[in-house]
Amino acid sequence: MKSKTPKNVGLWETGQGLHSEFHPRGLLARKVSVLEIVGRWAEAEKICRANLDWTRSNPDRSLQAEDQNSLGNILRLQGCYDQALDLFQEAYRYYRGCGDPSGLWTSLVNMGSVHFNQGKYPEAMDCYQQCAELAQGQNDRQKQAKTYLMMGNVFLYQGEYSRAVGLYQKSLEAFSGTDDRMNISSVTVNLGLVHMELGDVPRAREYFQQGLALHGSLGNKRGISNAIGNLGLLYMNQGDYPQALEHFRKQEAISRELGDRRNLGISAGNMGIALMSLGDYPGARDCYRQSLEIAREMDDQESIAITMGSLGELHRKCQDYPGARQHYLRAVEIARQLNLRYYLCTYLYSMADLALARGDFPETESCSQEAFGLAQEIDLAEIAFRCRVLQAALAAAGNREPGLARLEGLLEEAREPAQSAEIFFHLYRCSGEKRHCDEALARYRALIEVSPKSEYQSRLAELGDEAVGTKSNMLGGT
Repeated sequence: MKSKTPKNVGLWETGQGLHSEFHPRGLLARKVSVLEIVGRWAEAEKICRANLDWTRSNPDRSLQAEDQNSLGNILRLQGCYDQALDLFQEAYRYYRGCGDPSGLWTSLVNMGSVHFNQGKYPEAMDCYQQCAELAQGQNDRQKQAKTYLMMGNVFLYQGEYSRAVGLYQKSLEAFSGTDDRMNISSVTVNLGLVHMELGDVPRAREYFQQGLALHGSLGNKRGISNAIGNLGLLYMNQGDYPQALEHFRKQEAISRELGDRRNLGISAGNMGIALMSLGDYPGARDCYRQSLEIAREMDDQESIAITMGSLGELHRKCQDYPGARQHYLRAVEIARQLNLRYYLCTYLYSMADLALARGDFPETESCSQEAFGLAQEIDLAEIAFRCRVLQAALAAAGNREPGLARLEGLLEEAREPAQSAEIFFHLYRCSGEKRHCDEALARYRALIEVSPKSEYQSRLAELGDEAVGTKSNMLGGT
């Protein structure tokens, strides 16, 4: 038997034909929250727009500001940053005018999220610092916890890991005793990112899997997508590129289903890195083009910088040194503008290494020195050591014997097999002696047996070019 629909249900969904006091706005707002979690963003947007249309005719201006924040959040998730920011700023102006601290906090945290998604970290941090003051003034632990999470994210992406961890721990403490599993799972996943960057693979995997389970228990598709993508990064850092590619493709499929343009671009860029590492340079180039197109469309400056850096690496693998330098320069320029210290450090090192291969010794010196200073500031010990190796190799180019002695002295400080392999690589480059080439080849081959990382393969290819005359694959223009 067909069930009957109560007469007013359709009117409640549209808000038509009802007096304002009977409009089920609160019920619809809660429905939007559920639709956001399960990834039905287009449906959530439709409800938000209907709610906002209704509240614009309502004399209670606070309802309109609430709905502007709700609609803006859904638009932000879909990558419509300009529209979202306009709505958040309009709500912010209202709350500032009436002196509503809770509304101000909501608008500011949303504005900060837009800036963060676009890689505009100084602007994001300014919003979050205002949020911190407001949350403290209200003695609202949940708002404090959320603010610590967002501030920690900025420090994470700027490479300031100790500050990020401190804020994440404060966030978890403030969330304790609440049932806010959504934000707790976000903190958990981001702690995994910190430990991954610090090289603690087991702990990173543990955090990612915990976060994936929490997001899965909530049915939070975007959270699931992020956790899967982060597991892909973990596999990629270990040199397991097929597994990494599989995870990035899963993330891409979820992002496409959600209409999540930002994560679609990120997954495309990461697939490009995995394909490049597997030797599929045309496939990598196509992924980078897609990533760059989305990043430019969304004015996501951080993603533009990362893709430029990846394109620099791609051109270097294809022995197009001018093209590689051009892309690295653009990546460095954006990373410097945005104060992305981790990326600035890594791209400066890449430029220094490329400059040495090109024989541009002044650029080798300036880039390696700046990268070394940044690596010390943000505790990137591996890059700091590599910069010292480059500087010793540079010294050998000017004064052979003392420079070779510096490189050999660094062998005593090498704590990891990859470090000694890198030193022997440069010893061979500077001396031309077969014994140094053999030592480097043996070490890189042993490293690849454990973890077939792309950088090890590249070094073997460069040694092979000079030792046995092999050629690298070439790529057309990007």
